[in-house]
Amino acid sequence: MLKKVFLFALLVIMFSESLWSQTLTDSTHKEIFHLIRQHKFQLAKKKIDSISQYKDHWDKISIKKAELYKLKSQYYSNKYLLDSAIYYQTKAWNILKQINYDQYFFNYLRTLAYYNWEKGNYSKSLQYSHQILRDIEKVDSSRHNSLYNILGLNYLDLGNYSLSEIYFHKSVKLSKKYNSEHYLGVVYANTGKLYLLQKKYDKALKYFQKGSNLELKYNDYGAASRSYAEIGNIYVQKKDYEYALESLNQGKAYALKSNDDIGLCRNYLAFGKLYYKNQDFNKAKSYYHKAVSLAKKKNTQKELMQGYHGLYNTYDQINNHRKAKEYLHDYYLIYKDLYNVKKIVQIENLQHKLNLQEEKTANQKAQLEKQKTIKNLLFLIVILSVLTAGVLLLLLIRSIKHRTSLKRKNEEIEKQKKELKKAKERAENSEALKDHFLKNISHEIRTPLNGIIGFSSIIAQTDITQTDKNNYQRIIDQNAKMLLSTIEDIIDIAKIKTQQIDIFKEKLDANQIIQEIQKLIHFEKDYLNKNEIEVIVEQNNKEKQIIYTDESKLRKVLVLLGNNAIKFTDKGHIKLGNYLKGSNIIFFIEDTGSGISQEDQKTIFETFRQADKETNQTKDGIGIGLTIAKAFVEIMGGEIWFKSAINEGTTFYFSLPLNENNS
Repeated sequence: MLKKVFLFALLVIMFSESLWSQTLTDSTHKEIFHLIRQHKFQLAKKKIDSISQYKDHWDKISIKKAELYKLKSQYYSNKYLLDSAIYYQTKAWNILKQINYDQYFFNYLRTLAYYNWEKGNYSKSLQYSHQILRDIEKVDSSRHNSLYNILGLNYLDLGNYSLSEIYFHKSVKLSKKYNSEHYLGVVYANTGKLYLLQKKYDKALKYFQKGSNLELKYNDYGAASRSYAEIGNIYVQKKDYEYALESLNQGKAYALKSNDDIGLCRNYLAFGKLYYKNQDFNKAKSYYHKAVSLAKKKNTQKELMQGYHGLYNTYDQINNHRKAKEYLHDYYLIYKDLYNVKKIVQIENLQHKLNLQEEKTANQKAQLEKQKTIKNLLFLIVILSVLTAGVLLLLLIRSIKHRTSLKRKNEEIEKQKKELKKAKERAENSEALKDHFLKNISHEIRTPLNGIIGFSSIIAQTDITQTDKNNYQRIIDQNAKMLLSTIEDIIDIAKIKTQQIDIFKEKLDANQIIQEIQKLIHFEKDYLNKNEIEVIVEQNNKEKQIIYTDESKLRKVLVLLGNNAIKFTDKGHIKLGNYLKGSNIIFFIEDTGSGISQEDQKTIFETFRQADKETNQTKDGIGIGLTIAKAFVEIMGGEIWFKSAINEGTTFYFSLPLNENNS
C-alpha cells in the first residue's frame, strides 16, 4: 500500500512540472492523468516512458533523489550510525546504476565497501571491492589508492597479512605519486597496525608516528586519536607502560577534540589492555565497560567484540566465572557474524576464476597474434620456394624436423594430460576430505551450542532443584569449553596451513610447566568423572630444568597430548614427565587407554583423519589435535613420535633443544 502511495505521489509531482504540461498534447495529457486517477500506475509510467523526449527529465529527477539519499548517508556516517549510512548509500546506488553505471560505480561502491568494513561486515565489503576491481580500468588511476587501502584493511582484519601488506604498499605508492599527502598519513597508520598485529613493534611504531604526524598536519584529529590508541598498544606490548599511558591520554584528548566516539572507544580499549597487563583489574574493567557502551551506541561490531573479549579476560582473572562466560558468549556471537568464512571464500574464489579467465583470454589473444605471424612467414616461404629449388629442399628438411618436433611435443602433451588427470583425482580426493571435515566442524560447533542454549533455558525455570541446576551448569560449562577448544584448534590449523606461526623463545622451567600440566589433566579427568585414572609425574631432576623455547606452544602441545590421553583412557594411569638426552630434553605422556591400531598409526598425524574413522565417532574433536601438536614441535626445532598397541595404551614422546644455540 505504501509503495502505491509513493508511486502515485511521484507521478503527480512529475506530471505537475511545467515542462511536462507545456510539451504534452492535450489528449496525451488527459490519457495519462486518467490512468493515474484510476490507480493504474504501471500503465501510466509505461506511457510516460514511451515518450522519448521526457526520458532526460525523468533521469534528472532520479539523480536529484539519489543525491538526497547520498547526503543522508553522509550525515549518518558522520554520526557513525553505519546501518542508516549503508541503507541510504545503497538506495542512491540502486538508482544511479540504472542511469549510468560507469559514471557512478567507483565512488558509490567504494563508499559501501568502506562503510561495511567500518561496521565489520567483511564479506560484504570484499564483495563491493572486488566488483570495483573487475572494472577498475574505467577509473582514473589517481583514485585507486583508496580502493587498495580498503582491501588492505579487510585482509588485515581477516588475518591475511601478506595480502594486506601488498595492498597497503600499492596505496602508499599511488598516494606518493599523486601527492595525496593527507591520505598517505592514513595509509601509513594502517600499515603500522599491520606490523603491530605481526608483533613487529619497532616497525609498527615507525609507521604510526609517520602517519600521525601527517594526520595532525592536516588537523585530522579523529584519525590521530586512533593512531595514538595503537601507539599506546605498542608500548603496552613493549611493557613501557609510562609511554603507553602518555600516548593514550593524547589519543583521548584528540578524540574528545574531534568528537570522534570511535577513536575514543579504541582509546578506552587500549586503556583496558594497559591496566589488565598491570593487573589493575578494577580499572581495566571500568575502561572495557566504557568501550562497550560506546561501541553499542555506534553499533560498531569490531570494537564491541574486542570489548567483550577484554571483559571476559578481566572477569576470569577476578574469578567471576559466571560473568566471564556471559561475555565470552557475546564475543562468540559477534565473531561468528563478522568472520563469515564461507561468504569470504566464495568471493575470493569468484575473483580467482575471473583472474584465470582474463589470463586465458590474454593467452588466446597472444596465440592468435602468433598464428597470424606464422601465416605471413609461410606465405613468404612459398614465394621464395618458387624462385629456387635449393630453398625448397631446405624447407623440406625443415619440415621433417618440424614434424619430429611436433611428434615429441604431442608425446609431451599426452604425458601432461596424464599428469593433469592424476592431479585432478588428487584434488577431488582432497575436496571430499575437506567436505567431510566441514561437516564435522558443523557438528562440533552445533552440538555444544545446542547444549548451551537448551540447558540455559532449563536453568531459567523456577521449578527445578538446586542439584539439577548444578548438573545443568556443569553441562553448559563443558559444552562451552568444547566450543572454545574447537574454535582455537581451527584457528591454529589455519595459521599452520598458511605458515603464519611465529616463534617467541624465552627461558623456561620445564619441571614447573610439567607440574602445571599435571594439575590441568587432574582437573580435567575429575571434571569428566574419570575417577579411576591416576595422574603421575615422573622427572629425573627435581630442581629447575631450564630450556630455551616458546612457552605458549610447548604448553599447547602438552595440553593437546594430555587431552588426547584423557579422551581415550577410562581407567589406569596417565604419566607425564621429562628427561635429558644429549643436548635435547625429551617430554612424554603415557596412558593406559585403548591404544592405536597398526592401520591408524600410519595416518595418526594427518589432518582431519579422525573424521574418516567410524570407530572414533563417539569421541569429541575434529581430528586436528595431533596435527597441531606435530606442527608446533617441528616449528620449535624438535620431533615427535609414539609407541602404542591395541588395549595396551599409548606413549607420545617429543624432543626439543635445550638452548638457543641448538635450535
